[in-house]
Amino acid sequence: MNDLNALNELTHPKKHIAKARLYGKRLSEIVLTILICAGIMNVLNYIYVNDYANDSSSWERAVMKEFYSQEENIDYLYIGSSHIYMDIIPAKLDEINGRNNFNLSTSAQPMMASYYLLKEALKYHSPKHVYLEMYYMIPCVYGDLDNAEVVTRHWETLYQMPLSLNKLDYKCHLANKKFGMMTFFPIRQYSEHLFDTAYIKVSLEQKQTDYYRNYIHIWDERAPLFEKGFCTTLDYVEPGTFEGNSSAIPTPIFDSSSEKYFNAIIDLCRKENISLTLFTSPMPDFRVRCIGNYDQYVACINELAEKNGLRYYDFNLCSPKYLDLQDDTCFVDHNHLNYKGAQLYTDVLGEVLLDELEGRPIPEDMFYDSYEEKMLQIDKRIFGLDIQADTTQEEKTYMIYSIDNLTEAEAEFRITKMCEDASQPVVIQEWSTHNCVTFPDSETGLFIVEARPTGSEEVTNRVETAY
Repeated sequence: MNDLNALNELTHPKKHIAKARLYGKRLSEIVLTILICAGIMNVLNYIYVNDYANDSSSWERAVMKEFYSQEENIDYLYIGSSHIYMDIIPAKLDEINGRNNFNLSTSAQPMMASYYLLKEALKYHSPKHVYLEMYYMIPCVYGDLDNAEVVTRHWETLYQMPLSLNKLDYKCHLANKKFGMMTFFPIRQYSEHLFDTAYIKVSLEQKQTDYYRNYIHIWDERAPLFEKGFCTTLDYVEPGTFEGNSSAIPTPIFDSSSEKYFNAIIDLCRKENISLTLFTSPMPDFRVRCIGNYDQYVACINELAEKNGLRYYDFNLCSPKYLDLQDDTCFVDHNHLNYKGAQLYTDVLGEVLLDELEGRPIPEDMFYDSYEEKMLQIDKRIFGLDIQADTTQEEKTYMIYSIDNLTEAEAEFRITKMCEDASQPVVIQEWSTHNCVTFPDSETGLFIVEARPTGSEEVTNRVETAY
């Protein structure tokens, strides 16, 4: 108030100069305060935020660093989930189409993240074509911004984006009442570790490593180092050992958030005169067959593609004549290809996309019209076993289900158990279609289920389960 009173006593010109100096001083104080707060937040983020170079979230750190280091224009951009960065080899695509290809993909990448990463790419590059991967879990599960796992996927990407209007816009649209503070202030996500000296010690040690300093991500030291957003492993699934289950695809297939950003991606590509293609990478038939209603998803995406004048390629429907992935050793788990499978898939994908770009027709028999049609046409086999504990029983009861495309035969099972205190395994069921096994509640150990089509002499599947 004294400063303002003094201003009133000055002559008119001097009054304006003094007022400007006063406001300049206050503005400087505000800017300085903001810079100090930002500096403190950066220090706290460095100490507490978990984006370690050997942690599960490190992929985003490595791929985003490589993306921002790209000097050559990215001609063809691939956005989506881990089914891109584990399945598609950009260097191979470069050889096939003669362009610069890049995988800007992250783990379980939500449709909103795909949209903002596309906007980020357009700040630095002029892609001619964008390929949007349509893993079935993304539209119906990873749009829920009240789900901590979903929002974490966004945070892992946001950590690696430099400050920009695009990043601020992303944060504003991501933030809600539940996770708003955590989105704008990452330190809030780690508040439980605020005075945890053990956590702080480990965090700082991790961030002093060469892996962290140099943005290095190594999943498998035996495999080629990742390049242009490709990450791989030489690990593989032992043939006949797939086990587990997958629930049906929820409906509606697109939640409101996923639908909004799916349409936003289409609109952005049209605005920027960029061609857009939809595709789905292949999964093991065991996984797709477990789902049960995959054709419902295929029909939905085909309808959306037709409505928007887009091409859609679902490589789960690709004929083994063109892409033979029936060998379990092409996969590293229920979901993803390994290096062996990625090489096979990238060759086929590259040729299909090149045919599209050059206006050549895709062979009519390359893709089945539905997954059920594929199951009827390919060789009959047991893809894997689904072993479920029946918790309604007082004893330990397990139900065994064969995941297969058998039509003229059922699966039969041979069951052996190895009790925890026993020296020899005991056969508790010779070959039979009976699919239920029970153990006393007090007994623990391992049971082995072997499976084969009835009438066959060859054991095709073997799964071990602890009980």
